[in-house]
Amino acid sequence: RNTRRIDGCFALAILRYTLERDESVYYYIGKTALEGGRPYFDFYEMKPPLLFYGYGLLDLVFGYSQAGLRWGAWFLTWLMCGGTYLIGRSFFGPKYGLLAALVLVLFSANPYTSMVFEESELLVMALALYGIWFLCRLLNEAGNPQQERWWLIGAGLLIGSSVMVKQSAVFFLGFAALVLVLLADGENFKTRLVKLIKQGLWFSAGALTPVLLCVVII
Repeated sequence: RNTRRIDGCFALAILRYTLERDESVYYYIGKTALEGGRPYFDFYEMKPPLLFYGYGLLDLVFGYSQAGLRWGAWFLTWLMCGGTYLIGRSFFGPKYGLLAALVLVLFSANPYTSMVFEESELLVMALALYGIWFLCRLLNEAGNPQQERWWLIGAGLLIGSSVMVKQSAVFFLGFAALVLVLLADGENFKTRLVKLIKQGLWFSAGALTPVLLCVVII
């Protein structure tokens, strides 16, 4: 009974954490964007537009409140744990995928990792991890061009969206390019190059979609 009481007090304390500087700004501009505010005109932030509308969506789902921010942060953290599990399972099997996800859960429980705050990095990673998992699926779907195509488009869409949340996510595009180079197999150099170009075009089609969407918004 005492343990349950302590756990409840801890959860309640997290819900009442003082708003951190970045998350309070992001939540405000997300609310303003949903109300029809124009990015970089009615409000300004140096990051790309999907940050504003991503936070606006979280505001819509969890409420524009201090507790809503905490629930939104927990939701993004669980999404990250799910992505970590799927990536770990793709490489090492379900047991190690679960272990990797549990390690991330332990890290997230520490207030000093800032994962109890709804920072932009949580939204970036919630998108990018599933994009990386889509790339991992290429290892299992090898030899099926149609399925490979959809995994590539999905990976590009998610990783491209993460870049349109925060510019530093561009490094995930470099990682994706490295994966595509490693997956470009064939009997000779020409065959590998053709496969690399085809896969790169499908991935680019997905990655450019959120970029074009942001251009339209601006």
